[in-house]
Amino acid sequence: MGTATYAVIPNADNPEAYTEKDYRLQLYEHYKQTMAGAYREVGSRSPAWDQQVIELLDGDAATFANAKAPNQAEVPEVLSKERREQLLAEIKQVGCDDPYVRYLIFRGMNADDDGYLVYAQEVYGDILDSGYPLNRKLAAVWMIAGKFQKLDQGSEAQQAIQAWADLVCQGVNDPTLSLQDQYFLFRRLKNNIDEDWLTRWEPVCKRIDQPDAVNPWLVGVICGFYHVEAAWEARGGGYASTVSGKGWEGFRSHLERARDHLVRATELAPQYPDAFSRMITVSMGLGTGEERLWFDRAVGAQFDHSPAYSSYRWSIRPRWGGSIREVYEFGQECLQTGRFDTVVPQDYYAALQNIADDQGHYGFWTRPGVYEEFVTYYDGRKTEPNASSSPQWWESMKTAVAWRAGRYSDCVYLMKRLGDDFTPRTFEYFDGDRLLGPSEAYARVSVPQAIFDEARTHWSKDKYRAAAETLGRAVDGMDNNDPARPYLRHLTVWAQRLHQDNQDVWVDLLGQPDLAGWKVHSGAWSVDEQGRLAGLSEGDEGLELANRFNMGHHLVIRGQFTLLETTEPQWHNGGILLSYRKKDNSKTMLHREVLFYDQWNSAIISQNFKYDRWGHDAEVGKTNTFQIEMWGQNLRVSVNDQVVCDNHRMRYQLPDEEFTFAIGGWYDYPGGSVRFDELKAKRLHQKPGWVDADNPHK
Repeated sequence: MGTATYAVIPNADNPEAYTEKDYRLQLYEHYKQTMAGAYREVGSRSPAWDQQVIELLDGDAATFANAKAPNQAEVPEVLSKERREQLLAEIKQVGCDDPYVRYLIFRGMNADDDGYLVYAQEVYGDILDSGYPLNRKLAAVWMIAGKFQKLDQGSEAQQAIQAWADLVCQGVNDPTLSLQDQYFLFRRLKNNIDEDWLTRWEPVCKRIDQPDAVNPWLVGVICGFYHVEAAWEARGGGYASTVSGKGWEGFRSHLERARDHLVRATELAPQYPDAFSRMITVSMGLGTGEERLWFDRAVGAQFDHSPAYSSYRWSIRPRWGGSIREVYEFGQECLQTGRFDTVVPQDYYAALQNIADDQGHYGFWTRPGVYEEFVTYYDGRKTEPNASSSPQWWESMKTAVAWRAGRYSDCVYLMKRLGDDFTPRTFEYFDGDRLLGPSEAYARVSVPQAIFDEARTHWSKDKYRAAAETLGRAVDGMDNNDPARPYLRHLTVWAQRLHQDNQDVWVDLLGQPDLAGWKVHSGAWSVDEQGRLAGLSEGDEGLELANRFNMGHHLVIRGQFTLLETTEPQWHNGGILLSYRKKDNSKTMLHREVLFYDQWNSAIISQNFKYDRWGHDAEVGKTNTFQIEMWGQNLRVSVNDQVVCDNHRMRYQLPDEEFTFAIGGWYDYPGGSVRFDELKAKRLHQKPGWVDADNPHK
């Protein structure tokens, strides 16, 4: 990349610059004033509970001030969980009737508690009628409205939402609110100005967008944030070529209105970063080219205002006319601040992850200097205030980055130095594997490069059997405990299965005594002397064994499964014949689609805890044959040669590029077991006749 000339982030060299830590300390004082302070003035007081209530409220003030705070910015907690529970118990026992305290008690209740709904209704009415400050009422009414919705109390939920909207409008015209009070109020509200609540914010903004509003700054930021969200709602989330003319018109109209509101807010209160930060997105959408200008102004107000960093980084990605170079150099700029007392250096990590996402691989990470910068980054993370992870954790993260950067010798050195403190799970943060990632590092260091070169040559020519033989010879000379062995075995089995798949024959998924070709997600798995896979539940997470070989999602899976005895009641016994994992909002979600239960004589399709499910009659015994045909999201399920589900539409869109299924069993308690035999899979090349998109649940 050449030698970078780093821009200078405003306030990077100013130790007195305003940061999130300062904000949290001020917020803590604000909460103390509006909680315990308000209780002293307007609360329902009594010597029987005053002391406990004030201790509880001051303790909650610190907890609430720390909500979603980075560890560097947290204020010291003043109340342990155990002490808080003790205080609540004492307060309830003496019959405290203060509205806000009763709301705190309600927060800790469960929906199935006796009198839950009645208590919610009472707390809702009492808090609205109380003399507590606006911010406390808003928080309580918002939470209770959500509870009413979950309890299917539609009319009461709507009334509470309307009361919440009225409170927001009241705040806009409340002359007693200082500018700082308005800022604290807005920081709480802004997280709810999103696409899920746009229809509720629209009438609020129409009511408050008045030229004579008492608190014009609050009007500016609320309406500005709303119009930014409304702009993207009008545009849609697709590529520019998919946006309609009406979509573009709405997009630009909302952004222009957002700009007017936000610019006015920056003029009224330049000490607050939020309006500046949101203007980065407005500038990006309108194409004004002022993204860096607004970023500098935002961090000039608060050096570590995270939304400014994430918005600016997004604006310079290639999809918005930026470049990989710009993203990388901005990451370097953040790292060079050395401000590990804030979250700013973490944008180096985020920038490198953005680059990997944009390129679809980690090739950029192998460039000279990148690994060394990561070492600087993780060394700094070890020193940050209130560090949430141990130094050993950050050293383990270095091993994973060394592996991704192709620095295998460094990776092995670090793993050996850490010894028992090494955490293999760190490899998963970089789309790696806690078993195969470390093993690959050992293999790349100890196995002659000629072996890999020869296998790669065969692989590139689709000569998978020859590749498997080359890799197999390397494995044959290894000790069973050699840390390089799992990776070599993985490549060998992968090549063998690719050969079968390439020949368009059934791919044999069994016969590997060391579980090569599989990844254990939960439970204890083993291969018996007959080559069968057996899983034993060890806790309450069931059994899941994922196939590492990606065959896409047009395939047939068939085999035999045996539901073995369980130490718990029989209804805990169920064989999962298909499950899969996919990323959803950066989180890996587990979805179960097919389960068989012998005690119910049924197949349950789309089993995902609280979500929809469809039961089908099925003659299920202890030992059963099965076949699952998959065409995209459509399934056809058979057990013991009987079709039990002819065309089921799976709930979630499957990943286009990578899909691996898993097998297992679902047990709520330890001791359950399931065994698989004759397990095979084959790719489908033509759409089966049973796929009927118009009738998804036959």
